[in-house]
Amino acid sequence: PNRYDESNELNDLAAVGVTFFFLIALRKKLREQGYFKNITEPNLVSFLDLVALGTFCDVVQLTTINRYFVSKGLELIKLRKSKPLTAIFDNSKIKSQPKSEDLGYILGPQINAASRMGYSSLPHKLLISNNIGEIDTISRKLILYNEKRKLIENQIYNQAKDQIKSDKNSKFILIYGENWHNGVLGIVASRILNEFNKPTIVISFENNIGTGSARSITAINLAKIIIDSKNEGLLISGGGHSMAAGLKIQKNKLDSFKKFLNELLKDFNNTLFEKKSFLNQKISLNEINNTLLTDLKKLEPFGQGNLEPQFIFTKINIETIKIIKDKHILVFFKNELNKSIQGIAFNSVNTIIGDYLLKFKKFNFEIAGYLKEDHYNTNGIQIIIKDLMLLK
Repeated sequence: PNRYDESNELNDLAAVGVTFFFLIALRKKLREQGYFKNITEPNLVSFLDLVALGTFCDVVQLTTINRYFVSKGLELIKLRKSKPLTAIFDNSKIKSQPKSEDLGYILGPQINAASRMGYSSLPHKLLISNNIGEIDTISRKLILYNEKRKLIENQIYNQAKDQIKSDKNSKFILIYGENWHNGVLGIVASRILNEFNKPTIVISFENNIGTGSARSITAINLAKIIIDSKNEGLLISGGGHSMAAGLKIQKNKLDSFKKFLNELLKDFNNTLFEKKSFLNQKISLNEINNTLLTDLKKLEPFGQGNLEPQFIFTKINIETIKIIKDKHILVFFKNELNKSIQGIAFNSVNTIIGDYLLKFKKFNFEIAGYLKEDHYNTNGIQIIIKDLMLLK
């Protein structure tokens, strides 16, 4: 759909969407040729759950046809039509009705985890199987591989953070290590980018050849930088798009590559690297109630191009704070009506946000985030904390 001679309005389809439309056209042609006279015509709508999964996980715009794919696909997932997807949800102990975010944070990572760990045949076997026993066995394996992936990812992330401390003033982040698992380099780069808002390149060296994954901010075209570096003879190979790229580099070219990046980025204004949050409205803790949550649900499915409404929460009164699993911070608020409200800042321990939250008695601040149903603890409403601002 992105060919220069195409006049359609489907240029934001994920690959799974292109495939789905191709199958529709193929079925139509076969129907015209009488192919289905003696065999059952396939019901392609029944595969919209997989189309929804691929569409959401490819982070395309959830507008027009993509929004329809995800919305209708979620309806099928809720009806438990797919045995493989249902097994993953059940074995993940999801207590609520599936939502678009579950595609990106539960189904997608678990299906991808086996491939990242070197077992790419397992997801394929899972998705085509009709054998309940095989489906259950593979879905449980995927959970284990995903947990292993998280451990490896966190180990590399922590090593990477140690390197960043020594080069805080640079306008890019380039970190590297020996024999880091290539399957998680992109995830680590994304996490570092989200925290520091600088173009990030993560490289793993093996036998003096480095394989790297890179992520960038909107203002800096990373693919062009990678291609220019390759043309300068600094990289073995490289390519991608403006926000994400990959590369291969010889270890003895690493210092020259860093100098090249410094020269390219030195004149970029520092304001480009400031992390900005765009929020919808200020509300106080007193305004949080089930009616508001019900209204917000009408805007689903949320995703790229239809982001979940985010708020600045004012009149913050924190009672206590608790660390969960050594990485999340659970916050207990109380509003002016003396009602308790719970919030959580995921993966915030040892981050700037986490450090301020843990010292909440010393500061006054407003919190940025969004609202969710809490299905794990109180069955009430929960604030997902994304950022905070200190008040004078």
